[in-house]
Amino acid sequence: MTKNTKPAGKSKTKLVLLLALITFSLLGYGFGYYIRELPKQEQVLEKMSASDYQSLYDFYISATPRIDNRPYYGQANASITIIAYIDPTKQSSSYFLSERLPQLKKEYMDTAKVKLYVKHYLLEQDISDNSLNYILTKYLTCIAQVEKEKYFDFFFGLFAVSDAKEISSLLKQHNISEQQVNSCMATSDFAQLYEDLYEVEKFNIVGTSPRFYIGISGRDNRILDGVPAYDTFQRTIRQHQLVLGD
Repeated sequence: MTKNTKPAGKSKTKLVLLLALITFSLLGYGFGYYIRELPKQEQVLEKMSASDYQSLYDFYISATPRIDNRPYYGQANASITIIAYIDPTKQSSSYFLSERLPQLKKEYMDTAKVKLYVKHYLLEQDISDNSLNYILTKYLTCIAQVEKEKYFDFFFGLFAVSDAKEISSLLKQHNISEQQVNSCMATSDFAQLYEDLYEVEKFNIVGTSPRFYIGISGRDNRILDGVPAYDTFQRTIRQHQLVLGD
Protein backbone atom coordinates (compact mmCIF):
# COMPACT_ATOMS: atom_id res chain seq x y z
CA MET A 1 0.00 0.00 0.00
CA THR A 2 1.43 3.39 -1.05
CA LYS A 3 1.08 6.44 1.19
CA ASN A 4 0.06 9.81 -0.24
CA THR A 5 3.01 12.14 0.54
CA LYS A 6 3.35 15.77 -0.44
CA PRO A 7 6.45 16.67 -2.42
CA ALA A 8 9.29 17.82 -0.12
CA GLY A 9 9.87 20.89 -2.29
CA LYS A 10 6.36 22.24 -1.70
CA SER A 11 6.61 21.77 2.08
CA LYS A 12 9.92 23.57 2.15
CA THR A 13 8.50 26.48 0.10
CA LYS A 14 5.56 26.84 2.48
CA LEU A 15 7.90 26.86 5.48
CA VAL A 16 10.05 29.59 3.91
CA LEU A 17 6.97 31.66 3.11
CA LEU A 18 5.68 31.23 6.66
CA LEU A 19 8.99 32.31 8.17
CA ALA A 20 9.13 35.32 5.84
CA LEU A 21 5.59 36.29 6.83
CA ILE A 22 6.48 36.08 10.54
CA THR A 23 9.67 38.10 10.02
CA PHE A 24 7.91 40.89 8.11
CA SER A 25 5.13 40.94 10.71
CA LEU A 26 7.63 41.39 13.52
CA LEU A 27 9.47 44.12 11.62
CA GLY A 28 6.20 45.86 10.86
CA TYR A 29 5.15 45.65 14.50
CA GLY A 30 8.50 47.01 15.69
CA PHE A 31 8.49 49.91 13.25
CA GLY A 32 4.85 50.62 14.02
CA TYR A 33 5.70 50.73 17.72
CA TYR A 34 8.28 53.45 17.17
CA ILE A 35 5.93 55.40 14.93
CA ARG A 36 3.29 55.26 17.69
CA GLU A 37 5.80 56.25 20.36
CA LEU A 38 7.16 59.19 18.41
CA PRO A 39 4.19 61.54 18.94
CA LYS A 40 4.65 61.11 22.71
CA GLN A 41 8.03 62.82 22.36
CA GLU A 42 6.99 65.73 20.12
CA GLN A 43 10.01 67.82 21.04
CA VAL A 44 12.48 65.13 19.93
CA LEU A 45 14.43 65.80 16.77
CA GLU A 46 12.61 69.07 16.14
CA LYS A 47 9.22 67.36 15.81
CA MET A 48 10.68 64.83 13.38
CA SER A 49 8.11 63.35 10.98
CA ALA A 50 7.47 59.61 10.94
CA SER A 51 8.70 59.45 7.34
CA ASP A 52 12.19 60.69 8.31
CA TYR A 53 13.68 57.19 8.20
CA GLN A 54 17.31 58.30 8.62
CA SER A 55 16.52 60.17 11.82
CA LEU A 56 14.45 57.24 13.12
CA TYR A 57 17.36 54.91 12.43
CA ASP A 58 19.88 57.28 14.03
CA PHE A 59 17.78 57.79 17.14
CA TYR A 60 16.50 54.28 17.80
CA ILE A 61 18.96 51.90 16.14
CA SER A 62 22.43 53.34 15.60
CA ALA A 63 22.46 55.71 18.64
CA THR A 64 23.95 58.49 16.51
CA PRO A 65 23.69 61.97 18.09
CA ARG A 66 21.92 64.53 15.94
CA ILE A 67 23.97 67.66 15.23
CA ASP A 68 21.91 69.32 12.48
CA ASN A 69 21.72 73.10 12.99
CA ARG A 70 23.96 72.95 16.06
CA PRO A 71 26.79 75.45 16.64
CA TYR A 72 30.29 73.99 16.40
CA TYR A 73 33.67 75.05 17.76
CA GLY A 74 36.35 74.92 15.10
CA GLN A 75 36.50 75.40 11.36
CA ALA A 76 33.71 74.52 8.94
CA ASN A 77 35.85 72.29 6.71
CA ALA A 78 37.01 70.00 9.53
CA SER A 79 35.92 66.44 8.72
CA ILE A 80 36.33 64.82 12.13
CA THR A 81 33.71 65.66 14.74
CA ILE A 82 33.73 65.44 18.51
CA ILE A 83 30.23 65.44 19.98
CA ALA A 84 30.35 66.04 23.73
CA TYR A 85 27.51 65.56 26.22
CA ILE A 86 28.41 68.09 28.91
CA ASP A 87 26.89 69.37 32.15
CA PRO A 88 28.35 72.84 32.85
CA THR A 89 27.73 72.38 36.58
CA LYS A 90 30.00 69.31 36.82
CA GLN A 91 33.68 69.44 37.71
CA SER A 92 34.48 66.72 35.16
CA SER A 93 33.15 68.88 32.32
CA SER A 94 35.08 71.87 33.63
CA TYR A 95 38.23 69.74 33.72
CA PHE A 96 37.76 68.75 30.07
CA LEU A 97 37.41 72.38 29.03
CA SER A 98 40.40 73.59 31.01
CA GLU A 99 42.80 70.66 30.43
CA ARG A 100 41.85 68.80 27.23
CA LEU A 101 40.12 71.32 25.00
CA PRO A 102 43.11 73.72 24.75
CA GLN A 103 45.28 70.81 23.58
CA LEU A 104 42.66 69.66 21.08
CA LYS A 105 42.21 73.23 19.83
CA LYS A 106 45.93 73.76 19.25
CA GLU A 107 46.57 70.43 17.51
CA TYR A 108 43.32 69.76 15.65
CA MET A 109 40.87 72.66 15.64
CA ASP A 110 43.23 75.47 14.67
CA THR A 111 44.49 73.20 11.85
CA ALA A 112 40.95 72.44 10.54
CA LYS A 113 41.12 68.74 11.43
CA VAL A 114 38.44 68.56 14.13
CA LYS A 115 35.38 70.53 15.21
CA LEU A 116 33.46 70.22 18.48
CA TYR A 117 29.70 70.00 18.95
CA VAL A 118 28.18 70.34 22.42
CA LYS A 119 25.11 68.38 23.48
CA HIS A 120 23.58 68.87 26.91
CA TYR A 121 23.81 66.19 29.57
CA LEU A 122 20.30 66.60 30.93
CA LEU A 123 18.05 64.29 32.98
CA GLU A 124 14.32 64.40 33.68
CA GLN A 125 15.18 65.05 37.33
CA ASP A 126 16.89 68.29 36.25
CA ILE A 127 13.57 69.44 34.83
CA SER A 128 11.47 68.36 37.81
CA ASP A 129 13.96 70.01 40.23
CA ASN A 130 14.42 73.09 38.01
CA SER A 131 18.15 72.53 38.55
CA LEU A 132 20.85 75.03 37.64
CA ASN A 133 21.90 72.66 34.84
CA TYR A 134 18.36 72.80 33.41
CA ILE A 135 18.24 76.60 33.61
CA LEU A 136 21.66 76.97 31.95
CA THR A 137 20.66 74.47 29.25
CA LYS A 138 17.56 76.53 28.45
CA TYR A 139 19.68 79.65 28.10
CA LEU A 140 22.12 77.82 25.82
CA THR A 141 19.23 76.57 23.68
CA CYS A 142 18.04 80.16 23.27
CA ILE A 143 21.54 81.50 22.57
CA ALA A 144 21.76 78.94 19.74
CA GLN A 145 18.60 80.51 18.28
CA VAL A 146 19.24 84.18 18.99
CA GLU A 147 23.05 84.63 18.77
CA LYS A 148 24.43 81.41 17.32
CA GLU A 149 27.84 82.91 16.52
CA LYS A 150 28.29 83.82 20.22
CA TYR A 151 27.20 80.42 21.52
CA PHE A 152 30.63 79.20 22.60
CA ASP A 153 31.65 82.53 24.16
CA PHE A 154 28.55 82.26 26.34
CA PHE A 155 29.00 78.51 26.87
CA PHE A 156 32.56 78.85 28.17
CA GLY A 157 31.43 81.69 30.43
CA LEU A 158 28.80 79.48 32.08
CA PHE A 159 31.46 77.45 33.85
CA ALA A 160 32.08 80.39 36.16
CA VAL A 161 28.35 80.74 36.93
CA SER A 162 27.17 79.39 40.28
CA ASP A 163 23.74 81.03 40.33
CA ALA A 164 21.18 81.81 37.62
CA LYS A 165 21.19 85.46 38.77
CA GLU A 166 24.68 85.82 37.26
CA ILE A 167 23.45 85.10 33.72
CA SER A 168 22.30 88.67 33.08
CA SER A 169 25.84 90.03 33.53
CA LEU A 170 27.21 87.24 31.32
CA LEU A 171 24.83 88.27 28.53
CA LYS A 172 25.96 91.89 28.85
CA GLN A 173 29.61 90.83 28.89
CA HIS A 174 29.19 89.21 25.46
CA ASN A 175 26.86 91.89 24.09
CA ILE A 176 23.95 89.50 23.70
CA SER A 177 20.45 90.99 23.70
CA GLU A 178 18.88 90.06 27.04
CA GLN A 179 15.46 91.09 25.70
CA GLN A 180 15.71 88.64 22.78
CA VAL A 181 16.98 85.87 25.01
CA ASN A 182 14.22 86.42 27.57
CA SER A 183 11.64 86.43 24.78
CA CYS A 184 13.00 83.08 23.59
CA MET A 185 12.95 81.72 27.15
CA ALA A 186 9.26 82.64 27.39
CA THR A 187 8.14 81.27 24.01
CA SER A 188 10.52 78.50 22.91
CA ASP A 189 9.41 74.87 22.82
CA PHE A 190 13.04 73.90 23.62
CA ALA A 191 13.07 71.18 20.98
CA GLN A 192 16.86 70.81 21.10
CA LEU A 193 16.83 70.57 24.88
CA TYR A 194 14.39 67.66 24.79
CA GLU A 195 16.27 66.10 21.91
CA ASP A 196 19.37 65.96 24.11
CA LEU A 197 17.44 64.67 27.12
CA TYR A 198 15.96 61.76 25.15
CA GLU A 199 19.33 60.95 23.58
CA VAL A 200 20.92 60.79 27.04
CA GLU A 201 18.21 58.28 28.01
CA LYS A 202 18.10 56.24 24.78
CA PHE A 203 21.88 56.09 24.28
CA ASN A 204 22.51 54.88 27.87
CA ILE A 205 24.51 57.96 28.82
CA VAL A 206 22.78 58.32 32.21
CA GLY A 207 25.45 58.25 34.92
CA THR A 208 28.25 59.01 32.44
CA SER A 209 29.29 62.62 32.10
CA PRO A 210 30.90 63.79 30.00
CA ARG A 211 30.63 61.40 27.05
CA PHE A 212 32.35 61.95 23.70
CA TYR A 213 31.38 60.62 20.26
CA ILE A 214 34.32 60.98 17.87
CA GLY A 215 33.52 60.32 14.23
CA ILE A 216 33.58 61.54 10.65
CA SER A 217 30.93 64.19 9.96
CA GLY A 218 28.99 62.96 12.98
CA ARG A 219 28.97 59.28 11.97
CA ASP A 220 31.00 56.09 12.51
CA ASN A 221 31.53 57.25 16.06
CA ARG A 222 33.88 55.85 18.66
CA ILE A 223 32.78 56.52 22.25
CA LEU A 224 34.94 57.84 25.08
CA ASP A 225 33.49 58.18 28.60
CA GLY A 226 34.65 60.49 31.35
CA VAL A 227 37.72 62.62 30.63
CA PRO A 228 40.31 60.30 29.06
CA ALA A 229 44.02 61.00 28.82
CA TYR A 230 44.94 63.26 25.92
CA ASP A 231 46.72 60.47 24.05
CA THR A 232 43.43 58.52 24.05
CA PHE A 233 41.83 61.41 22.15
CA GLN A 234 44.84 61.44 19.81
CA ARG A 235 44.64 57.72 19.06
CA THR A 236 40.90 57.87 18.42
CA ILE A 237 41.22 60.86 16.11
CA ARG A 238 44.15 59.19 14.33
CA GLN A 239 42.01 56.15 13.53
CA HIS A 240 39.59 58.40 11.66
CA GLN A 241 42.43 60.29 9.96
CA LEU A 242 43.68 57.00 8.54
CA VAL A 243 40.23 56.30 7.11
CA LEU A 244 40.27 59.76 5.52
CA GLY A 245 43.75 59.19 4.14
CA ASP A 246 45.17 62.03 6.19
